[in-house]
Amino acid sequence: MNKMLNRETIYRDSKRYYIDIGAKKGYSSSHILFCKQHAGKRVLDFGCATGNCCLELKKLGFDCVGVDINEEYVKITQERGIEAHVVKGVLPFAERSFDTVLMFELLEHLRDPDTALSQAKKVAKKNILLTVPNITEFDRLKRSNLTYEHMLELDHVNFFTKESLTLLLSKHFDKFYVRQEKPIFVHKLLPWYIRKPLSLCYKLKIIKPAAYYSLYAECLV
Repeated sequence: MNKMLNRETIYRDSKRYYIDIGAKKGYSSSHILFCKQHAGKRVLDFGCATGNCCLELKKLGFDCVGVDINEEYVKITQERGIEAHVVKGVLPFAERSFDTVLMFELLEHLRDPDTALSQAKKVAKKNILLTVPNITEFDRLKRSNLTYEHMLELDHVNFFTKESLTLLLSKHFDKFYVRQEKPIFVHKLLPWYIRKPLSLCYKLKIIKPAAYYSLYAECLV
């Protein structure tokens, strides 16, 4: 018999996750590819957590500096050989001092995302790369009694659709794009004899995914 799940199993506290699990795991390959395709050599990781992204970028030859509001995160990042700073207000860097500013999985945690975007724009010379959890198809999934996993994060205060993220970015940037990434294949819940032909249809692009997990954006400065 399966044991009863507790609240901590269902809802994730991101602050503890990055310390207990995140620092021991590798970093998202799709985020690293995004950097390889679009980032300049000198990078600021705004909201670096325990330094996973910086560590991977450093291996690829990027000059990466991290900042975070969480002192424990920054200490772990520094112990991993990455330059990192505790920042709880204005970014302590000169204007245009980084080619690229990364804001990966950050804006959903902030009460004031506009200020963070303004700060990032000030210190970026080339672009800002950002990702956020996507809820564009929330209503559609809800009708089938489904939802996005990231809706169970305890410390998310903003929830973005492609339209709402576009509106936010349009207040700060003249040139940017937003795209949906990480398709969600809900057919994997179905029996194999239905799942297999549907998988082939997805592979051949006869049908499209019902929803996407993330929003990726590049903002030119």
